[in-house]
Amino acid sequence: LLHSLNQQRSRKTEIGEGFDDLSAAIWTLLDRCQQTGDARVAKMAMMLSQTFYREKPFDLEDEPDEATSPTSRGEGEGSGTDVTSRDTIAETVQRRSYARGSREYIKSALVEHPLWQDMLFWDAACWESIREALSSDGDEVALWHELGPDAARDAVLRVHNIVFSQIGAYAHSMVEFGCKRGKARQFVRRLCSAYQLGEEQRHMLLKLPLLDDEE
Repeated sequence: LLHSLNQQRSRKTEIGEGFDDLSAAIWTLLDRCQQTGDARVAKMAMMLSQTFYREKPFDLEDEPDEATSPTSRGEGEGSGTDVTSRDTIAETVQRRSYARGSREYIKSALVEHPLWQDMLFWDAACWESIREALSSDGDEVALWHELGPDAARDAVLRVHNIVFSQIGAYAHSMVEFGCKRGKARQFVRRLCSAYQLGEEQRHMLLKLPLLDDEE
């Protein structure tokens, strides 16, 4: 399923009437991932759930009654001019275009899945992404004792930056998928300690918009 979706996302991500069926299929997949502890497949499902969507229908009830609005009757500012002024038409078109472009992503049907409250999943998924990022870094592998002081310092900095970006991304996803902000902050503190990030980077992560407890 996920392989097919991954192939499809480069062609078309609007799924229309298939929204409910695809949501149910991914929910079942997440059930299985939680049972087996398969963080790799679950995080791919999470990513794809933020890719595929359906267009939300335009609600005419949200629009003002054009037949009785002051502008349509020529009672507002500019009364005596053409009742369908160019500005009014432009505002209406912009408003309706925005409504037609409103998207509902598969994620919205999955936020209640219990997997997202499982800290073991988030720990494993973050580690998997860190490992993948380090593997794809592209630099020639060298033994630690072969590195000079400057090269060793650069290597540590590179690893810390990768870890920093992945912790931030997963903490953000935790909140997006229904975890409490406090739980995401605990995740950040715990992983910063585990991966030996500095105080400055930890502070920066805790100040991310969805995590900052001073908002």
